[in-house]
Amino acid sequence: MQVVRINQREMTDCAICVAAMVLSYSYERVLEDRRRRYPQLDNKTAWWEWYFQDEGRVVDYLPLAQLQVVQVKDSAVIGVLMANNPAIEKGHVVVVDEVGVVDPADGCPDHLMFARWASLKVTQGFVLDRDFLAVARRVSAPSFRLGS
Repeated sequence: MQVVRINQREMTDCAICVAAMVLSYSYERVLEDRRRRYPQLDNKTAWWEWYFQDEGRVVDYLPLAQLQVVQVKDSAVIGVLMANNPAIEKGHVVVVDEVGVVDPADGCPDHLMFARWASLKVTQGFVLDRDFLAVARRVSAPSFRLGS
């Protein structure tokens, strides 16, 4: 599945953009849902994991080495990847789809190959999480797990 890039509007709204891209919702809808449903959670908390589940998606954390599950044509899975920069205490979240990384940061292209994006982030001082959140379309079987 390929997502349409949504550009960040503020320095700290990458998660709003990522959730909107994954769910094919508008930025405004996700922003309002975030404020209404999860006001107690700060921007350092992965509130989007609950949001995806609340919206009927199946989620599971998988090792980064399994990223290929989202990088196949017509995949029903989209990846959400976090990176942190300990020196400036800043985190960033992006989408990985069948074409590559979709980074909502201002000035980024619509898609970048994962290796290129990762090398850029590492040179900027970011450390990629070892796992990514795999988000699948709705499935009927309640016991479905991505990692199984």
